[in-house]
Amino acid sequence: MRRLAVQHSLVLVILNFLQFLPCHSVYSPPLLATRTVREGTTAFRMDLMPLLRSQLGDAQADSARRISFFKEKEAYPFHILSDGQIGLQGALDREQVCRSGSPCPEQCCKLLRIEVRLATSQTREFYIRLLIDDVNDSPPNFENHIDRVYLSLSEDSRPGYELELPAASDADTPENGVKEYKISNKLPDNVTFDRHFLLIDSQWPLTPKLRLTLPVDREETPEMGFIFLAVDGGEPQLTGSLSVLIEIKDVNDDTPRILDFEPGYTIRLNETTTSFHGGSYSRQQVARFRVEDRDSNDNGRVKCDIKPPPSVEPRLRADRYFEVKPMSGGPNLWELKTLLAIDYEQVKSFSFHIVASDFGMPRHSSSVSVSIMVQNIDDHLISITFWNGGDRRDRVELLENSPSGLKIASVEVKDPDLELKSEYGRLHCTLTSGAGLFRLEEKEVFGLTKEFNLRTVAVFDREQRDEHRVVVACQDSMNSAASSTATLTVAISDVNDCPPEFSRQLYRGSVPENSSRRKIVQMDAGNRIQAVDRDAFPNNRIVYKLQGPEAAPFSIDVQGNILVNGELDYEDQKSYRFNVTAVNENNASMRSVAGVVIDVIDVNDNPPIIVEYDKGYRFNVQEEISDIIIGRINATDADTLPENSRVNFRILTADGSGLDGFGRREADRYFRIDPNSGDVRVVARIDREQYQYFQFRVLAENPSSLVLAPGSSRLSASEPGSPSVTTVTVYVTNINDHPPRLCQTLSSVGGQQTRQTCNEPPQLLRVQFIDSGIFYNRQVLPEEHRCTLFDYEIRDPDDFADSSGFQQPKAVMTLENITELRQGARHAVTDGSVQFRFDSQQLCIQRLPANQADREIYEMIIRVEDPSEPRHRREYPCVVTIVRTRPQPPVLGGDVNGGRGGQAGGVGGNYNYERGGHRTVNRLDEGPVERRNFVIIVTLVTVVVFIIVIVFAFVLFFYVKKIDRTMDNKEFEAEAVTMPLQGQSATAVPNSSGTVGKHHPGGGGTLAEAMPLMTEVS
Repeated sequence: MRRLAVQHSLVLVILNFLQFLPCHSVYSPPLLATRTVREGTTAFRMDLMPLLRSQLGDAQADSARRISFFKEKEAYPFHILSDGQIGLQGALDREQVCRSGSPCPEQCCKLLRIEVRLATSQTREFYIRLLIDDVNDSPPNFENHIDRVYLSLSEDSRPGYELELPAASDADTPENGVKEYKISNKLPDNVTFDRHFLLIDSQWPLTPKLRLTLPVDREETPEMGFIFLAVDGGEPQLTGSLSVLIEIKDVNDDTPRILDFEPGYTIRLNETTTSFHGGSYSRQQVARFRVEDRDSNDNGRVKCDIKPPPSVEPRLRADRYFEVKPMSGGPNLWELKTLLAIDYEQVKSFSFHIVASDFGMPRHSSSVSVSIMVQNIDDHLISITFWNGGDRRDRVELLENSPSGLKIASVEVKDPDLELKSEYGRLHCTLTSGAGLFRLEEKEVFGLTKEFNLRTVAVFDREQRDEHRVVVACQDSMNSAASSTATLTVAISDVNDCPPEFSRQLYRGSVPENSSRRKIVQMDAGNRIQAVDRDAFPNNRIVYKLQGPEAAPFSIDVQGNILVNGELDYEDQKSYRFNVTAVNENNASMRSVAGVVIDVIDVNDNPPIIVEYDKGYRFNVQEEISDIIIGRINATDADTLPENSRVNFRILTADGSGLDGFGRREADRYFRIDPNSGDVRVVARIDREQYQYFQFRVLAENPSSLVLAPGSSRLSASEPGSPSVTTVTVYVTNINDHPPRLCQTLSSVGGQQTRQTCNEPPQLLRVQFIDSGIFYNRQVLPEEHRCTLFDYEIRDPDDFADSSGFQQPKAVMTLENITELRQGARHAVTDGSVQFRFDSQQLCIQRLPANQADREIYEMIIRVEDPSEPRHRREYPCVVTIVRTRPQPPVLGGDVNGGRGGQAGGVGGNYNYERGGHRTVNRLDEGPVERRNFVIIVTLVTVVVFIIVIVFAFVLFFYVKKIDRTMDNKEFEAEAVTMPLQGQSATAVPNSSGTVGKHHPGGGGTLAEAMPLMTEVS
């Protein structure tokens, strides 16, 4: 305590000295006071105000704004209260405060740094030093150990060996710290522990130790232990404890010992202790024993071995027949077991050592000698062996048909349990199988054995049975359980003595015609060609051959399969008959013959052929008739079977056919063909004026459901020369079903129309006779020709010739109901005084009475009528105007209008056209000048019009030509008409249209067109 006081005074002197250091030195806050606090207190109080007044003065101390610790966290557990006192937060723990070190040498203290903020905002710092007095409240502690420590000591350690024990620590002051160590609760007991160990250096501050005073035997005491106590010096004394366990480490100082076996131990073992289960040997226990080694781990781990004497030959060594192994009953239990069957006849005794050794270092071992005496018993089966040709046999061969009495094998009988020759008389052997075919013949031999000859007593046929089993049974008459059997198989060798045999005398099969070569003929069920030779290989090899004139298209292979080798045509030959011969390959004299019938199956290999397909078919049908059969297409099929010869017909499409008229797709609309019969039927009405004939192709084919034979193909429409395709032409026969009509001639319309285009007259047809040589008050007689141009002709579609060449009679045009208009009234002309006629596109006056009027008007009906039944006609109203001319003096040069010739009086004929009621009159009484001017004007106008017409015709030529091409298929087959020019001879084709009138060389006429009324009368 005196030393602590001196230290305290020294600290105060140093702190006060630091207060008065010059200002330029390091500043250190002054120490306000030093106080002592007892550990564990909770009611500590220290008033700072008096201390601050002593340092700062009353005024500054009282006016201080704040008093606090410089670092609140470092001041814990102390804190400054609001009244300026220092207090505690909980109980004061000295060990906790000084755990990280103390600013006071050799003593625990707390240095509190206080910061005071004055009213002038200046800050002053001071120190408060608190000395903490210790209280003995911490027991000694073994810091590095939780509750137990393990020590180890080798059992071969010598006395004086020291074990260092762990030292304890105490958080209290040294006065209250650890003072001494003690031992309690000694294991295994106090006496044993104290006999071997002594605690030394037990006083603090020495390190405690445990000294070995007597060696320890691990086999007797494997471990020792105690409770280690540390006691402090406080009041009351506190104690810390630690459990200490000393493990005695083993040293291989103990030798294994084999118990239960005495030296020279003898075991008697019957050879019957060997047994077999399912063909494998079952090991048997001979003896069991214990092995002891008190060492631990590898020092106490033991293995046992059998060690036979070195002079014993290898096959009789004991370790070949026996083994030692631990038992499952415990670690020290071992057993001696057999490895192999032990036969007394082979080995009668065993002598060996069982050696037990441990795995320590160095190793220790011990051994014990064991003898095993093998006891002989009758446990061997009688051995029966067959010998032939110097070798053991279980199978021998015997040639069939060999004579009886032949020796086939020797039978050797042995019993290992019999030791004397006389004992073999107890063995009796018999045949239990094959006794009727074989016999045993005993023979004398030397040695411990018994032998027999095995001989035949019959002649064997291999084809009846190819092998026999001979069973020899032997029995010991003294021991009924000792018996054995042995089996010998006698195989009968083959001799080529059997011919091939067919399974039947007649075989039947079938094959489709046109089959490819090497195709196998399908034989009927159960009819496979197969001959059997009952001999064995190679005496049973068979070669097949086909014989007969009809066998040429076939061949046969080694398996008996008949193959197609030529052409087969059902239509030529429906079946083939021939023979098949089976010949033994090694003996050609052995053979047999059977018949074969091969039926050829008809296949669809012939396409239908249309009768006279190359000529084609021609049919006629009357127009306007439907739903009638007009003809039949006939076809044949060379296939025989009905299902293969069925024929279907169909009309082929027209695209790309190349046949005239075949491009008319309308043929599909008008015609149908019965697919089965080939009947061609008209299914829609045909207008001959639209279609004169039809042409199409017909294909005859097998039904699509019928499978074609390989190599044949269906014919297509792209094969016009195929026998399955023919051309059908249907001509449409005309009937009188159209009325005749008046149509404007082609020449009158400039050639821009065709004959299929008919421009009929207007409602009223007007015709004028002007300057036609009809003079005033003169009559016209029949021999006189007064005509005018009539630009219409008769057209009748029924006039064209049909396919048979028949030409309908041409229609007749007549004038009916002639009426003269005179003074506003109509006067019928019934006396024939006025007559007209048509002649080659001219209307001519045949008879006309004299009339003093300059103009005469006649009304009439132009009737166009068929001459045959049924009659059809049309009527056109017509008005004929006749202008009479008065006689004039002749004019040189003739008619200025180009009229050529004239009447007997030399008067030129002039004519004008009047259309639609307009007329232009050229009168003969006008003067020459006016006529000349008129001619010049007409000529100029004609030239201009002619040029315009030529240009226009040239432009339209190509356009009309293009249109004509598209209309060619719709045109009537008619001939062209050539319109005669004025003053030239007229030509016409009479069979194409009707023309009326004849051009008179000296006459002229005017054709006026209006809208005539058309009346069709049927």
